[in-house]
Amino acid sequence: MKPIEYLARQMALEGIQVIGDHWMVPARPDGEDVPLLLMARTSDGALRLFVDRDLPTALRDRLAVPDRQVFSADWALEVLRQAGIPATIGRYRTYVCPESFGPDDGEQVACYSPQDPKVVAFGFHGLADEVFAIECSGQIVSACMSSRQASQAAEAWVFTHPAYRLRGLAQQVVRAWAQAMRHAGRTPFYSHHLDNTNSARLARCLGLTEVFDEIGIERET
Repeated sequence: MKPIEYLARQMALEGIQVIGDHWMVPARPDGEDVPLLLMARTSDGALRLFVDRDLPTALRDRLAVPDRQVFSADWALEVLRQAGIPATIGRYRTYVCPESFGPDDGEQVACYSPQDPKVVAFGFHGLADEVFAIECSGQIVSACMSSRQASQAAEAWVFTHPAYRLRGLAQQVVRAWAQAMRHAGRTPFYSHHLDNTNSARLARCLGLTEVFDEIGIERET
């Protein structure tokens, strides 16, 4: 797939439907609100900019700047604030897991039901049908599951107990999750805030492929 196709698939996973070249609306009537503005730079250097279609027309058209090379997120934030819309900026990086990972040595990863008492105790219950985890002394210490999941894609959510970090456990559970998603026909995505150095390090250790960076501007809550 091309980077722009990965971007479209990730946006659909987030419940965003693109209308025309610039506008965004919720993919479902009962879906979550879309960002006020989203700008993505794909790994091949292309820039895409999308604006919430439900903003007032004059404001919406002002934000959909034609020259994206000079676009400034701080400028967009100020434009929204002048319009009486307090907003915040988030900067993220998204990767795709490879088609297959090599064999993995070490702890055994098991697949758990979200209702499993060990999963409940770990705090990963009620969000996905499968939780891929590693136990130590009868307790889950590292786990990965889908924070979002649809028929074509899923996004990883991984956590390791602080006492068990830097042992490669997160790499193992993400590999198991990604392989299961690939087997089910889903594209496995991994995303993190640009300031999250631990997640960035995990992406490097896993050898994930960067597909786009994203600036999202959302209403301040």
